[in-house]
Formats: sequence, C-alpha cells, structure tokens
Amino acid sequence: MQRNSTEDAKDCNGPSTPISPLIVCACALVASLLSQTPPAPAERDVALDLSPGFPRTIFFRSEKALRQMSPEDAVRAIEPFDAISLKLFNEAARQRYRDLLPVIQALKRRKPRMPVLVHVHQFAAVRPLEGSRLSPGQEFDPYDPEGVFPGHWLYYPSSRITRPVGLDDTEIHVEGAAKFSVADDVRVWPDGALEQPRLWHESEVVFVEAVDEAKNVLTVQRGKYGTAPRKFRTGATATPHCKLKHGAPVWHWCYNLAPQCPRDEAGRTFIAWFAEWLATELKRLNAEAGFKYLDGIEFDVTKFNLTFGTQPLEGLADQTPKPRTPDCNLDGIGDGGYIDGQPAHGFGTIRFAKLLREALGPEYLITGDSIWTLWRPWPYANGMDNESFPDIRKGYRFSGAFERTLDWQRYCAEPRMSFFFTRSADDRLPGQKDAYQTLRLALAAAVATDCWHCTSQLPGGDPRRPDEYDGGDLRRRHWLGRPLGDLVRVPQYRPNDLIEYGAFDTDAQVARAQVAAEEGYVLEGPTLDGRAAHRGAGCLRVTTAGLPQPPGRPRSFEACLRLPVGVEGGKEYTLDFWARAEHDYAKREPACEGIPWGLTVALWSGASGRTNTGQHCLLIPDAWRHYRISIVANPGSPEARFQFELGAEPGTLWLDDVRVYEGGADAFYRRFEGGLVLANATRSPVAFDVSRIEPTRRLRRLKATGVDGKWQSDPGVNTGAEVRKAEALEVGAFDAVFLVGE
Repeated sequence: MQRNSTEDAKDCNGPSTPISPLIVCACALVASLLSQTPPAPAERDVALDLSPGFPRTIFFRSEKALRQMSPEDAVRAIEPFDAISLKLFNEAARQRYRDLLPVIQALKRRKPRMPVLVHVHQFAAVRPLEGSRLSPGQEFDPYDPEGVFPGHWLYYPSSRITRPVGLDDTEIHVEGAAKFSVADDVRVWPDGALEQPRLWHESEVVFVEAVDEAKNVLTVQRGKYGTAPRKFRTGATATPHCKLKHGAPVWHWCYNLAPQCPRDEAGRTFIAWFAEWLATELKRLNAEAGFKYLDGIEFDVTKFNLTFGTQPLEGLADQTPKPRTPDCNLDGIGDGGYIDGQPAHGFGTIRFAKLLREALGPEYLITGDSIWTLWRPWPYANGMDNESFPDIRKGYRFSGAFERTLDWQRYCAEPRMSFFFTRSADDRLPGQKDAYQTLRLALAAAVATDCWHCTSQLPGGDPRRPDEYDGGDLRRRHWLGRPLGDLVRVPQYRPNDLIEYGAFDTDAQVARAQVAAEEGYVLEGPTLDGRAAHRGAGCLRVTTAGLPQPPGRPRSFEACLRLPVGVEGGKEYTLDFWARAEHDYAKREPACEGIPWGLTVALWSGASGRTNTGQHCLLIPDAWRHYRISIVANPGSPEARFQFELGAEPGTLWLDDVRVYEGGADAFYRRFEGGLVLANATRSPVAFDVSRIEPTRRLRRLKATGVDGKWQSDPGVNTGAEVRKAEALEVGAFDAVFLVGE
C-alpha cells in the first residue's frame, strides 16, 4: 500500500473524497463476497486467532488512505496483517469513518478469525459540528457518540453571572473574569441544573472573543456548537470547557470520567452512559450485519490522572500562560481530578472499564494506550497499546515503558492482546540513525514480550511491512514462529554497587534515604519494616498518607523518596530494585480491587543534582516485583539522587535489594523456532555471544528486499550473511538484529 511517509496516523487532515461511490462499491464488494463465500459461522462459534506466530502484525489507522482506495484495494491492503485497529466511529468527525464498515465486513468474511478493534478516543470528542468547518462543502452527521449530556463534559472552574443576559447580548458580566481566556468555549447553564438535570438542556455555548478582567466582562459570540441563544437570569453559571488539541486545527471537548460528574436525567454519570453507549453500538452494528465483525475496542488517550508532573497531560491545554485546573465535581474549585485527597478521575477510569466489560461480556476485547498516562485496569482489559514505543517523543524512557509492558503481559485479563505502534520516522531514540533502526528495536521489544506490532512512516515502497515482518527474502509471515523460551536479559553492569545501603536491613541503612514534600503532603517514613522484607532482615517503607487539598494548580510530584548516589556525567546508570505497593482504593471504589499503584522514577543529576533526566512511569502491584531503570546522568556535579516521585497518589511503597550500577540493563535476546532476536536498548554497543546462545543451529542475517525500487529494511544490516559464531555479534546502541535459523 502506498502512503505518504510523513503522514501521521492521528493527523489525517484535508478534504475527504466523495462518499457515495465508495458506499456503492463497498456494498457491491460485500454482495460479491457473499455470493462466493459461505456465510461466516454464528457469532458464538467464531474463535479469534490471537496466537498467529511471530511477528504478529496489526493494520493500524490510516482511514484516510483506505477511503481513497477502491474497496477491493482497501481489503487487499489490510489482508496481509493479523489484526486491525481502525477508527470506525465518528467521534473525531474529520471524515466519515463509518463508511469503512462495509469494507471491514467484506474483509472479515474472508478472514473471520482476524481481530478487529474499533479505535475510540476515551477522553474527548471533537466539538459538535466541527467536522463541517474542517471539510468545507461537506455535511456531517452528528459526531459520535450522539447526544452527550451537557453536564458530562469536563470543565474548568466556573463563575456566576452578575447581570441578566438577553437573547441579543454579546457581553456577559461574571463574578470573576480572570477564570476565562480568549477563545474559550464557555457553557452557560441555569441555576439549579446540578439538582435538576433537565435544566442542562437549557444551556448555551458561547465563544469568548475578549476578556475584561477589570470590569469582569466577557465579549462573546452566541449560540455556538449546535446550541441556540437563550435568556439567563442573574445567578446562572458560566463554565469554560476543557479542550484537547489533537492535530491542527482540531479542538476536542474532554469527557468527565470522575464518579462525581453531574448525572443525567436517568441518574447516570458519564462513565455509566458511555459504557452503555459503546456496548450497545458495537453489538447493534454486529447484529445489523448478521455476524460479529467488530471484536472489541482500543481506547486512545487514556488518562488515570489528569495531570503529569508540573503540567496538564498531552493536549489538555489552556491557550494562555495562566494555569487552570479541571473541576470534576463542578463546585467552582479546580480539583485536577483529585477529590478528598484521592484520584477520583482515576477511580472513574477503572469503574468505566469494569462497566464496559460487564456490558460487552467476555467475548469482546478491550485494550487501551498505557504510555506515561498510566492506564491500568488490569482485571478488565485484555491488553495495552504502547503508542510510539517506548513513549511518545520521550527518548530516554525505554526502561519504564519496557517494565510496564511486562506487567501488562503478566496481569491483564485473558485472552491477552497487547501491541506497540511505531511511527518509524518520528519515534527515533537518541543515536538511532534512521527509521529502519527505530523499527528494529521497537519490533524486537514487541516480539520479546509477546506483543503485536504495527508501524508507519517507513521509507520503503510498502511503509507498513518491513522485511523484519516477513523474514526478508523468506517472504513468509510469522517466520519466527513460536518462542523457544522467555526473553533473557543481558545486563551491561559494572559489578560494584554504588549505594551500599540498599539492603535496608538496618535503621542506619534506611536513614540514608531522604523524603521531601511541599506543603500539604503528609509523608510517613521512611522506616525499617522487619516483617515485609523481600529478602534479608528488613526493607524500607514509606507512605504518602495525605495529598494537598485542593491542589489549586496542575499537580506536581513534589513528594518524593530520594536515594543519594555519586555519578559521573554522561554515563549510563541502572537502578536495580525490588518493590511492592499497597493502596486503599478498593475501599473507596470497589472496581479498583486488583489494580496497581502508580509512581515515577527519575535520576536527578547535573548541578548539585538539580536536573531531572525524565520520569519513568511504573505500575507497582501488591507483590514483590523486580525492576530495572536505566538513565544517563547529566554533566556537572557528582552529587545525584535516584528519586521515587510519590506525589500523584496516596499509598505505601516498600523497597528492598536496591542497587545502583554503572551500565545499562536493557539488552536482551529471545530464541524462536525460526530464528533469534538480539536487542540492545542501552547507550553503548553490546557484544552477544551467539555461540553460547545458539550452540548448534546455523544462523544468518535477514536479506533485505525492495518494493518499487525502495528498500524494506537496511541492506547494510540485513545482508543475508551467515553469522560467524567464532566472533561475538555486536549490536549498536538502541538497535536490534533479527537472525534466521537455518
């Protein structure tokens, strides 16, 4: 399939092609296939193929490209893959996604065991009727899901109206204009709507053109986004919508996933309504087709916590420098999703997953992106999508992403289906020379952890199918076959431990650790725990017992446990440790039983340890677990500290067997029936002893192939040459090699 190598799978801009011919052709294709192919088995009889061998590949997004093809070509483009994740609902409203449904039905009749996931934005939807503005001359049906209850959107803190508003007024007087910004979408709703949900339907959305803070006046455009101008009395409420920016020039409105969200006329919060809508819509579409062709949902932009570090999460943006914090319970005070010292928004994300699982039943798949947003509904979801592995545009976070993948693969619901998506041109790690190398390392991490993989932006003639997918000149899908064992780590450590106190067997050792917190936090510890140790006489325990209330600004992780260490700038160091955690979330939200606790780990180094090299987000279960986090120290002072940043969630952390080594931990290999994969995610070359790993089997490199005169992999790496076992095989920094077993 031809595709612009610079096209971003999330950013399909530009006018769409006419629709009617596509619908006609698609329907004709479906009819043709029905006449040639026996009907698919009944819904309950079709078993999905979730173990097709390795590499396991997914066709991910690119709806625009598919819609510009004939239906037959669209089916042929997807057919070589093992699964699909496509945006088939219109919640982004940038093209008519549902027009692809006949194509997917036709494909599914050819390959009934292929999993089909509907890619859905969990956190936001495009502003109503925005699609028509983005694609002039086209009319769009209402965005999906239709009819969102106005109280279910996420808002910033509100202000009361101090003068009546007439139908033609363009100035609104408020108690505090400082709460508003130019270009805000502001919903005005009658007094009493929180107690009488029907009153929300008498609300109006206005667009703010100017803010006069001295006079507390907003100059606005009236009746925006499908609402009509209305009269409002003094005491009505003006509330700015929280907006998400995803791909210019689109603004989305954010959903309120907190259980404290206002309820609709049926008494439902947003999460209850959304779970019901999604399950009903998925089953309705399958029933209309007469067979199950949509197998589950993959959620994009999932957020347990609304904020990360010192800023709002990806896309959740104010358009001015002044900070604003979302107000989940609409009490007029920014809470950032934290209510009564608990991550209420996070609780809502877990309850939502549970409600959706109950509504869909076990036969549907649920996945969601688990990058640095720390989505974590292990008991209810079948897997995670690590988009732009290791983390979107965060080059030094391989360790955290890798550890989170391993945890999802251990703890998520059966049947498991996790995958990586690599934008090969954009997701380059430091030192990687080209898109081919970016792809090699990400795919190696995927097959090493039993994950599926999808890619885009390769410079080859087919930008979605690199040679590593099909064995180069073997031209054989799943050429690696089944694993011959688990991944094997090959840590590149120097033997000396740089923090000799990390056994935490004595009070003196525990005393070497330090805690720090800004005002409002309550930390208990660190203390010696002699009963809960992983090994030895004791372990370290620290509890985040209280969080500031209310936060008043985007929450920062200003509560931490610090482990002092001496480092040399420019060198890579690994924090090797055992940890477990507990929280009392299930007492407050029963759906949270069995979910992990979240924190970040960072190395502060440089000028007296004052520079953060970037957080590695981890999910910590209530069982001892071995972690390895590798980070490069900043140049400057040898004074440094590894830091466990505890400020996002209340709970207790235990640490034991903590060591710091010079060198990286993220080198590994895995043996398969069809060959061997060697991966080096450290910052220095690694020499693999292939004669020890594969003492009897002959190995050779893949042989690069071409499509339309363009290489599908790096011919300098994939030479087809036999591996000489008398010599160690060196793999460069942030690279991987795929070898064929003869």
